[in-house]
Amino acid sequence: MDFEEIKKPEKKSIYKRILTVVSILIYLIALAIVIGLVYMKIILPELTPISVETVKDSVVMINTYDENNQELGQGSGFSFKESNIIITNFHVLEGAEKIKITTDDGKEYDINEILIFDKINDLALIKGDFKLKPVAYVSAYKISGKDKITTISSPGGAFNTISVGTVSEVYKDQTEILAPIKPGSSGGAVLNQKGRVFAVIVANLNPDTDENLAVNIDLAESLFNKYTNDKYATIENKAADIQGFLPDIFDDKDGSELTITDKWTKNKVQLYHPDSLVTFNHLTSGYSIFTQAMIDKNDEFAKIYSELSPKKKILVVDYYQYLKAYDQWWFSKDNNEFDETKNLRKDNIKEWSDEQLLIDLGVMERNQLAILGAITEDLIYYEDFAAVVKKLPIEEGRKTILLLTFGGSKPSRLSSRQNISVRDFLNKNLSKDKGKINEVLKRLGY
Repeated sequence: MDFEEIKKPEKKSIYKRILTVVSILIYLIALAIVIGLVYMKIILPELTPISVETVKDSVVMINTYDENNQELGQGSGFSFKESNIIITNFHVLEGAEKIKITTDDGKEYDINEILIFDKINDLALIKGDFKLKPVAYVSAYKISGKDKITTISSPGGAFNTISVGTVSEVYKDQTEILAPIKPGSSGGAVLNQKGRVFAVIVANLNPDTDENLAVNIDLAESLFNKYTNDKYATIENKAADIQGFLPDIFDDKDGSELTITDKWTKNKVQLYHPDSLVTFNHLTSGYSIFTQAMIDKNDEFAKIYSELSPKKKILVVDYYQYLKAYDQWWFSKDNNEFDETKNLRKDNIKEWSDEQLLIDLGVMERNQLAILGAITEDLIYYEDFAAVVKKLPIEEGRKTILLLTFGGSKPSRLSSRQNISVRDFLNKNLSKDKGKINEVLKRLGY
């Protein structure tokens, strides 16, 4: 009796030990399976480090060309989601009719199609006949401030240059980073410490402090998903389609009254698929947009523009872009880019540039002034300039003011008829505001 009472608990103890051993074995086997799956990158692939050299195989340099086969610029991009798809910035492609990529092994490929672009978030997906390994990526929301990063891009054509830095701040759609990145890096990859891409380089904020901005990869993933689910509008190379998306570039209001309207952002649809690279060029090229606007304008200056050589037409558009700085208020003379710290428009008439005087007084529209500037660029002598001005389809007072500004003439050199035409023009356009008329006359040398 006593023997059996002692033996029963011993039997239960053996079962308990066996159960414990089995549990431990199951746990170890499960742990081994998990470790194996992680090692084989089947689960939690972000835990497995990827070398920067491996990622470089997926990063490309992008070169773009306009409708005249002139090189527009250079940027970067990387294989994303599928082997023949590249993600880059919209602004890297803007204005292009021809796009080439160069892979890390030096091979060149033509881009056949712009699948989808998002101008507002500055992203685009492009496609060609190549096969690259898509990058491994991780949500930017898993990144923290001060995390160490690596960037891969092609600044100034320095192919697949590697820079290191840190994360400054992660925002909803963008991440601010500190890394030595130069122009040409746009579209490049930003990697975390495990070699996962979490953002696309988009802009340099402050070259003195290496502050840069990158678009979170989450937006790129969303863009890809919307493309695969047909959540975009297709634009065909038809006049109605093209004109419906072009900004109103010939608005010559005074800068204090001007509100810039852009039909891209006014339209409810934000994502677009151009049916060809030619269509994309017509939508985004300053040259194409200006040329189409001149065709629609169909005036005497449009005729003058149509007779210019391609080289002169490009010069017209470049000059026009400069003159638009008086619309948009911000322009940096140092790097020919818009900059909020610079302002060409002056309130004091004595400080007006010739361009502001001609625009604000209504002597010439910006497009007309751009055409004149291109025509007379190579002229040295006043007589040659005066001969061009004489043929312009504008009234005498406007011609004379051109001679007094761009021509460098003085009132004493002009006829009494020409001087009277200036005063008549100012009286008409300044509503007989004697104070302002006198200021302008002094500015013109009277």
